Amino acid sequence: QVAIQLRQYDIWSYREPLEIQEPETGTYVVRADLPYDSVSETDVEQQDLLQFLHQQFQLALVSGIEQEVKASIAKLKKSKRYAPLASQYTVGLQLYYAEGKSLKEIAPQLGMTNWDRARRILDPGGLLSKVRTSCIQQLLDSILKLAEEKGLTEIPPKIEYLQALNEQVEAFVDREVFQEAAAEIKTGKNRSLDSLYAQKLRFLLEQQ
Repeated sequence: QVAIQLRQYDIWSYREPLEIQEPETGTYVVRADLPYDSVSETDVEQQDLLQFLHQQFQLALVSGIEQEVKASIAKLKKSKRYAPLASQYTVGLQLYYAEGKSLKEIAPQLGMTNWDRARRILDPGGLLSKVRTSCIQQLLDSILKLAEEKGLTEIPPKIEYLQALNEQVEAFVDREVFQEAAAEIKTGKNRSLDSLYAQKLRFLLEQQ
């Protein structure tokens, strides 16, 4: 019905050009009375770089969690003392991050005599620290690769450049996820493990 009504009007006869011709030069320019947002090439490039940074950060975070969980299990399997408990590692992490249980509560559920043993085996803080290191390294590698492709740095990069970049990346990942993840681990009872790190870790554990 809308289409039928539109056909009754000569809508094209009322259209106005988006550009006008300048009498002096004969060139066509955008009409000044139209709303216009000017986006420079620099702005577009910065947006692309920020999008790249966030995409690579997400990939590095997931990859870091996967790598370090597997590495922790492999380390337990090689230990004569803790090898029998290697299969309980992901179960313990699920209890900690999915059900919000404390290490003291987790220990008896995993057949451990004391919470200190659960702390040494699960070591949530140690896992977080390792994931942070892995994430930073992967993100640095991605940024350096892009910088080399775009000619934004020397090959090989100077030590000062690498140090400054490393500090910026550390500050970025801490602000995005690791400060919150570390703070929620230190919280006592009624912990709310809702950081991006906790969410990604829970998702990985659900796939196990």
